[in-house]
Amino acid sequence: MKFDGRTFEIQIVSDIVRDGMCLEAWETSEGRSVQVAEVFYSDISERLAFTAYEKSLPLGLVENMCRTAQERLVPETELTGGN
Repeated sequence: MKFDGRTFEIQIVSDIVRDGMCLEAWETSEGRSVQVAEVFYSDISERLAFTAYEKSLPLGLVENMCRTAQERLVPETELTGGN
């Protein structure tokens, strides 16, 4: 996907060391890929955390990552109806 003329790949990965799931953003340019940001969901704390590995990331990328992480990384809670 492109933001501000820059090309990024987004991938979801399992992180067994930190006990959670991660949404990673990699910038691709001239045949290289460099990780520039991540959103991590911790199964222990049940919280999301955003980390940027580079300054001045496009706001559209950050917004897209946060929205996607909330939709794809956070488990849905099952309603039992009180039974």
